[in-house]
Amino acid sequence: LSGLYHDTDGLAITNVCCAGVFFCEAGPIGSLSRLTIQILFIRFPGSLKGRFEPARLQLSSKGHHMEPIHILGIHASPVKSGNVSYLLDHTLREANKEEGVATEGIALAGLSISDCNQCNWCMKKQTPDQWCAIQDDASPILEKIRTCDILVLASPVYFARLSGRMACLIDRTRCFIFGRQKQMALRGKIGLAMAVAWTRNAGIETTLESMHSAFLLHEMWTPSVHHAGVIFGVGAVSGQRNEDLSYKTNKLGVMEDREALQSARELMIKAIETAKMLKGRS
Repeated sequence: LSGLYHDTDGLAITNVCCAGVFFCEAGPIGSLSRLTIQILFIRFPGSLKGRFEPARLQLSSKGHHMEPIHILGIHASPVKSGNVSYLLDHTLREANKEEGVATEGIALAGLSISDCNQCNWCMKKQTPDQWCAIQDDASPILEKIRTCDILVLASPVYFARLSGRMACLIDRTRCFIFGRQKQMALRGKIGLAMAVAWTRNAGIETTLESMHSAFLLHEMWTPSVHHAGVIFGVGAVSGQRNEDLSYKTNKLGVMEDREALQSARELMIKAIETAKMLKGRS
C-alpha cells in the first residue's frame, strides 16, 4: 500500500476499486495520536475477475506509513507438510490475526544449504549484496533473516538435538556476527524456538536450547511466557497415545497437542508486543 495515501485527510487509490474504508483508534477531536485504516479492495490485474484482499495500513500522527512487524518462520523438517510444518503454520496464522504484522514461512526441505566452512570471507570481503562467500539456497534466506523483526526457528528433534538442516543454517548466520559490513547485525531482533518430538522426554528442551543459545549469541531478544510454561520456546509432541498408551495412527499428531498450540499462540503474541515496544509503538 506504499504510496496509496497523501496524508491523514484523504486517500489516493490507484489501480484498485475500493470496497470499504474503516477508521479506528483515532484520538480526541482536534488531535490524532494514531490512525489505522483497513481497506478491502478488489484488484483487476488485466482481467475482469476481481480478487478480494484485506489489507491494513498504519499511519503515524504525521501521516507517514508505519512498516509492519516482519515475522519470518523457518522449519527444518524433511517433511514439508508434516508436524513441524503444521506447528509453524499455526503460529504464523495466529500472528496474522494481530494488527500491523506481515508473515512469511520457509521450508528448508529440498534446499541446498552448505555448512559454514569458517573461511572468514565475511570478515574481510563481505559486501552489502553478499554476506557470505558461499552462494547457495541459504543466500536469500540469510537476507530475509537480516531484515525481519521476529525470527521463528522450528526443528524436529533428532537424537535429542536439532536437525542437521537447521544446524547448517544457524552456522551460516556467523556472517552476521563477524561481518565486515556490520558486526552483530541481528542484535535487537526477536528469536523464537520451536521443536517437535515423537514422544515426551526425548530431547525437546535440548533442541530448544540449541536454537535459544544461537539467539543469545546474536544478542537477540528471547521472550518467554511463564504461565504457559514457555521458557526456552515451544515444545510439541507428535506421537499421541490412546488410553492404553498405544500410539495413535494420526500422522499429524501435533494437531492434538493443544497445550503446545496454545503456548505457540501466547508466545507469538508476546513476541509481537515486544517488537512493537522495541519500535516505540506501545
